[in-house]
Amino acid sequence: MPEPIPVDGAAGGQVLRTSLALSALTGKPFTISSIRSNRPNPGLQPQHFTAVKTLAETCHAEIEGAVKESRQLTFKPGKVRPSSLQVNIGSAGSVTLLLQALLPPSLREEVRLRVMGGTDVPFAPPANYFSGVLQPALKAFGVHFEFSLNKRGYYPKGNGAVSFKSVPGRLPLKAVDFTELGQLQSIQCVSHCASLPREVAVNQARAAHKKLEEFDCEWIESIEAAPHSDTIGSGLDLLACFDNGAHLGANALGAKGKPAVTVGEEAAVHLLKSLRSLRPVDVHLADQLIPFMGLAKGTSFFQCAEVSQHLLSSIAVTKQFLDCEISIVGDLGQPGRVTVKGVGFA
Repeated sequence: MPEPIPVDGAAGGQVLRTSLALSALTGKPFTISSIRSNRPNPGLQPQHFTAVKTLAETCHAEIEGAVKESRQLTFKPGKVRPSSLQVNIGSAGSVTLLLQALLPPSLREEVRLRVMGGTDVPFAPPANYFSGVLQPALKAFGVHFEFSLNKRGYYPKGNGAVSFKSVPGRLPLKAVDFTELGQLQSIQCVSHCASLPREVAVNQARAAHKKLEEFDCEWIESIEAAPHSDTIGSGLDLLACFDNGAHLGANALGAKGKPAVTVGEEAAVHLLKSLRSLRPVDVHLADQLIPFMGLAKGTSFFQCAEVSQHLLSSIAVTKQFLDCEISIVGDLGQPGRVTVKGVGFA
């Protein structure tokens, strides 16, 4: 086995997840140091620890340093194998962030997963974004999977659940061109709450709709309310759909003392920013696409609403594992254009 790739994990958990994903798929070992050292609670937290254990089981990896709050980890993958797992992250750890790490290696073999944790929590893509924005974007590469939201889970209790099943892809992946936004056809709004009055979800949706009335397109609204649940919270997800298949997503979450109207307006403002950028890739999708662009055969492009630190970190890690060519035009916090010459991984 080759020497482990040295990875600097100071930037955050995304560096760890991307490293795990590409290591498990390519078979390249890595050692990550200074794990999340720039975060208030550095080291491996339950969510990251669960990702390490899940990926290790999927590819029969040897791991060193996988203990709570560890700041260094060595991961030596074996061969990806068919898996059927049940994973409980605990509390409100994000289920979608775990699935992000699982997606690349699941291109090799069928992986079935039921994950319990947080589905709609701060600093993570909500479940509706995973299925409404990421899933159709990855389909363009030739990545297919089944995903279903079984029960919502909010911070801090969590208790949500999703199901995932991969469909092993034909490698190498196809190159993509996400540079045109297309014509806006509809805006889908899903407003949801649990252990709260239904009016909370209704008022969130009403506020978002009012903020977005300037757009002459179909408004598709869905209200979800679970009056009695073992989790408590609310949120609103927006999905803008375009005639060329592009999707832009935005969301906002409720919190104690935060009016429902504020939640709806906040989500609408986020979507407005993406819509007015006239770019088909929003700030949250950009970094998630990079590993798949690196794996693809040919040159892929996208234009994004904003260059984020997550995007720059994803580029750095992907280049380490795949040795692909990646160029970016645009400064941090500004719109950008990314070009990736993939390695045609098969």
